[in-house]
Amino acid sequence: MKLYAVIGTITPGCGVYIHLYGLHTDRKAAERRRAEVEAAARRANEGEIEDVAPRLAKVVEADGDAAVDIFLGGYVE
Repeated sequence: MKLYAVIGTITPGCGVYIHLYGLHTDRKAAERRRAEVEAAARRANEGEIEDVAPRLAKVVEADGDAAVDIFLGGYVE
């Protein structure tokens, strides 16, 4: 079984926050969630909502019940 994680990064000044926005078994559902996160980010960047918005949202694929080492992102100073 494949798993699809929706990951987003937020960069408030110095550093980065990495968020998991969804974990799905269907790629289309993961892509829909990614689109929702990106739409919220656009609204935040346009000042419509007061929130720190993700700069990047992506879908990461992994096999279920398997050991993985997937780099999600981060910041090292």
